[in-house]
Amino acid sequence: MNLRKAGFWGAGTLVFLVIAGAVALKILVDPARLKELASDKARQLLHRDLKVAQIQFELLPLPSVRIRDLELLHESEPPIKARAIIVGLRLLPLLIGQARYKSFELSEATLEWDGTPWRIEEAIVDAEEDMRDVKIVGRISRDGRAVAVTATVADLTQAGKQGATSAAKVELDWGATKLTAQGKVPVDGSRRNFDLAVEAKSAALEDVSAFFGWTRKPRAPFSATFAARDAEGRVSIEKIDMQLGQLRVRGDAQHTPGPRPFTALRLATDRLDWAKASYDVGNPNVAPPVAPQMFRDTPLAWWMVSGLAGRKGTVDATFGTLVLRNGVQMKNLRMKAVYDGDRFDITRWDSEMLGGTASGRIVLDGGRKAVAFDLTGDKLLLERWFRERGTAVKFSGGPMKVSAKVRTSGESMRQLVAAIDGPIEIRMGPGTLLNPRAGAAEAKLTGAGSDEQVRDVKFECVG
Repeated sequence: MNLRKAGFWGAGTLVFLVIAGAVALKILVDPARLKELASDKARQLLHRDLKVAQIQFELLPLPSVRIRDLELLHESEPPIKARAIIVGLRLLPLLIGQARYKSFELSEATLEWDGTPWRIEEAIVDAEEDMRDVKIVGRISRDGRAVAVTATVADLTQAGKQGATSAAKVELDWGATKLTAQGKVPVDGSRRNFDLAVEAKSAALEDVSAFFGWTRKPRAPFSATFAARDAEGRVSIEKIDMQLGQLRVRGDAQHTPGPRPFTALRLATDRLDWAKASYDVGNPNVAPPVAPQMFRDTPLAWWMVSGLAGRKGTVDATFGTLVLRNGVQMKNLRMKAVYDGDRFDITRWDSEMLGGTASGRIVLDGGRKAVAFDLTGDKLLLERWFRERGTAVKFSGGPMKVSAKVRTSGESMRQLVAAIDGPIEIRMGPGTLLNPRAGAAEAKLTGAGSDEQVRDVKFECVG
């Protein structure tokens, strides 16, 4: 009797499963119903509208849904397009009328970011039961340059629900450069509630530079670590630690997205050699000006200022030592700046330099390629000016008090100097020019002594 009952209930269960499976298959075979289900998921998970040319269910060799010529549309963002998507389904859940995802395969997909088309050459998504331990492997290309992408997401069972997050890890590999981000990511289709630790290492950033279409070819090893998290709608980037060659920079940033994004940045470095850092990031070595010229006619990097159009922010930076391109060293340099569009205003800077102190303000206008420069300096030694610039002039002493308020514009440093307008006042105390020929010439003019006796020229007060 018990065997009969068991057989009866077993047969009944099997009949139920067959009926339920038939209903599930009927729903899945219906293209209109499939499109409706897929559209609902696109809105739930991605907050986008789905448009497809063809969608169909296939039972063999494995249950799957095939979507062709897909577009994911958003009212304010560029569309995402794909030639084909294959969604693998688990067999047993189909028998009770449920569609459980097993894998996704994406081919010939494109999306637009910052006005440039990106192509997903291949992407395979594989998941355990109930969309846990999801693994993603793919390649993304831009202008023919590719980056390999590997990602794992611990739990997508709550995908699409407001505030849902999951532990995740993402790895990007350009070849010489590798970037890893791991921590908490949103799975509700938003850009909120993330908390990530990021690490990047590179023998040189040339592969990343080529991928993004930058003309420079960085030469020095690069490394960076930082933490990024959502802070009530802002992006908080903390514990920044970057190194390029010999240059090491630490700091943090607060970024507020929006139509005119705002970024507050704080940076500090022990030493920045401008010429060395410029070479390491990929700029060519600049030859010194040919006499009698004193300044180069090489175009300045005005694009760095004009590229800020549409953005606002602040910069607070400190330098243990800043070595300018001409060799002059600024010690304990502190600067505060604000930028709004292509206007970058260093509202205040102060530094120890040339044996004295200096402070001032610099305003850069990227659109007009113009500079406003205010300087106040005290006890600046002319001796140090000649020595740090590497000139052959032998001079001792010469403390200077300098005041300048100048305005100028131009493509290069030579053009800027040629167009300077505004008052410059220099008062110099005692100094000595160590030059026998100059001393002899002075002796002849003044009758101070013979050519052999006078070996130098002394200055007592110069204005």
